[in-house]
Amino acid sequence: MTAVSVLVVLTSMTFKVPETAVSVFLVLFLQKPDSATTVLMSIALSVLLPTIVGIIFAAAILTLDFPQARVAAMVLLSFGILWLASASKLGALGNTIGLVLAYGLDLLGKGNNGELVTRGLLYALQFSMMPLAVLVAFNLPFGRHPERLARKALADRLRLAAACFENPSRADDIRVVDLDDGAIRKLVRLAGLLGRLQRTSAARLGALTPVSRALLIRLAAGGDAQQTVDRADLGARCRDLAQAVEHGRPTIGVAGPAAQPGDALGDLVTEAEDAFASGRAAPKPKTAKSGFLKPDAFSNPDHVRYALKTTFAAMACYLIYAILDWPGIHTCMITCFVGSLLTVGETNRKLVLRLSGCLIGATLGLATLVYVLPHIDGITGLLVVVAAVVLPSAWVVVGSERISYMGIQIAFAFCLCVLQGFALKTDLTVARDRIIGIVFGDLVIFLVATRLYPVPILPELEATVHRFLAGIRGLVAREETGPVGQHPDPGAVEALERLRDQIDALAYEPGDGPERTRAATDILDAGERLYERAARIGSLAAEHRPPAVADARAMAAAVDEAMHEADDPEAPARGGTDVAGFAEAWRTLRSDAARRHAHA
Repeated sequence: MTAVSVLVVLTSMTFKVPETAVSVFLVLFLQKPDSATTVLMSIALSVLLPTIVGIIFAAAILTLDFPQARVAAMVLLSFGILWLASASKLGALGNTIGLVLAYGLDLLGKGNNGELVTRGLLYALQFSMMPLAVLVAFNLPFGRHPERLARKALADRLRLAAACFENPSRADDIRVVDLDDGAIRKLVRLAGLLGRLQRTSAARLGALTPVSRALLIRLAAGGDAQQTVDRADLGARCRDLAQAVEHGRPTIGVAGPAAQPGDALGDLVTEAEDAFASGRAAPKPKTAKSGFLKPDAFSNPDHVRYALKTTFAAMACYLIYAILDWPGIHTCMITCFVGSLLTVGETNRKLVLRLSGCLIGATLGLATLVYVLPHIDGITGLLVVVAAVVLPSAWVVVGSERISYMGIQIAFAFCLCVLQGFALKTDLTVARDRIIGIVFGDLVIFLVATRLYPVPILPELEATVHRFLAGIRGLVAREETGPVGQHPDPGAVEALERLRDQIDALAYEPGDGPERTRAATDILDAGERLYERAARIGSLAAEHRPPAVADARAMAAAVDEAMHEADDPEAPARGGTDVAGFAEAWRTLRSDAARRHAHA
C-alpha cells in the first residue's frame, strides 16, 4: 500500500494530476489483502467512473445556468443513490457514488463557462482513474496472488492436522470458529477469474477445502475409541499432502493404506487425498440466490429515512459553506456521505474513527508543513515524507477492522495538508479549512443521527442472534447427511462475526455504565463456546455414535427453546449449559441496551 501510494504521488507530481490526496485515498480504500480483489474492484470502478461523469455532464447541460435546479439535482441524485446504498448490495460504494455526484455538481457552480466545467470534470476523471491504473499495474506482478494464499491456507490446515496426529494435545489448539471455507473458496474463484489457476487445479483445491475442515473438526471433537489407528502414519500422509498442495503438484504419489473399519479419521485423510487427486467434491446443497435488492427494499421505511437524513445533512453543509462563500471547508459535505450509517452506534463509531484519524493526520501534516517541508527542495524528499506517514497508516488499515478506517483517515488528512499542488507549499490556510470542514461535518451528521431520527442497533442485533441460533441448529441436525465439516456452514460463523461487529457498535450508542462492556464480552465468549461445542457434537453425531446423537438432539431442542424464548426477558435459562449461557448473556445485554436507549 505504501509503495503504490508513493508511485501515485510521483505520477501526480510528474504529470501534474490535481487532487493527489484523493488519489492516495482511493489507493488505501481499494487495496485489499489479495491482488485479484484489488484488480477486479479497480477495473469495475474504472468502468463506473466514466458513467458517473457522464451523468454529471447531462446534469450540467440542464442546470448550468440555474443554481436552484442544480441544488435540486444534487438532492434527487443523492437521495436515489443513498436509498440504493441502503436497500441493495451496493453498500458503501453507493455512498461514494453519491459523494462524487454531489461534489461534481457543486463544482459546476464554480465554473464561469462550459469550457471550464468540462475541463474540471475531465480533471476529476483523471485524478480518479490514474490511481486505479497504478493499482492494476502494481498488483498484477507484485501483489499477493490468491492462488498462493489459498494453497498456503489449506497447507496450514493439513500441517495442523499432522501435528494433532503426532501429539493429540495439539487438538486443543484448533479453533473451529476460525475455519472459514468461504474465504478459501473466494480466493480459488478469484484466481480462476484472473487466469492464474487452471480449472483442474481449482477443482482440486475446491474439493479439498471442505474435507480439510471436516478433518480438523473431527480431531477437535476427540472421543476416538479406535486405539489401533496408526497416528504417525496419518500425520505423515497429511504432511505429504500439505507439501503437494503448497507446491501445486497435480498428484501426491502412492496412495495411503486403506482405513480400518470404523476409523473415521483414517477415512477423512483418505478422502482428503482422493479429493485433491481427483478434484471431485461432494455435491453442494442448493441455496436460494438473493437478488441485487434486499428483500425489504420497498417495505422497510428505514431505507428511505437513511437516505433522507444523510441527504439532509450533506445539503445543510453544502448550503452553509456556499452561503458563507467558504469553499475550503467543502470536506464537511464529504464527511456526511462517508460517515453516515443506518444506526446510531455505527454512525458514532465511524465518526469517532474519522475525527481521531483526522486529528492525528492533521497534526502530522501541520508539523510537516512547519518543520520539514521548508528543508526539502526536491521530489525525493517529498516521497520519503509521504512514505513515512503512509506506512504506519497502512499498518492500521490492514489491522483490526474495528479501527482500520482510522488509518485511511490519518493518511488522507496528512495528504490534504501536505500535498497542495505541484510545488512545495507551506500554506496553513488550506490545512486549517479542510480540518474545520471535517470537524463541522462530523458535528452535523452526529446531530442528525442522534436527534433527527435515531435508529438503535438493537433490532438488528436481535435478528443476528436468531440467525446465529438457527445456524447452531443446523450444525447439530446433520447426523443423516455425513460429516458436518463437508457441508457449508449454515450461517453460524457469519452471524457470529456480524454479532461481534454490532456489539462493538452498540458501545458507541448513548448510555452509561461499565456493565455493557462486560455483557458484550460475555455474549461473544458464550457464542464462541456454543459454536465450538455444536461443531464437535455434529461431527461425532454424523458417525451415528449413540452418545453424540443424543447430545445433538438435546442441543437442537435447547436451541429451539432458546429461539422461541429469545424475545422473553423473563424466560428462564433452560437446556444445555452452552445454550443456556448464551441465552442468559443475550438477555442481559438486551435488557441493558434497551434501558440505556430509553434513558438516552
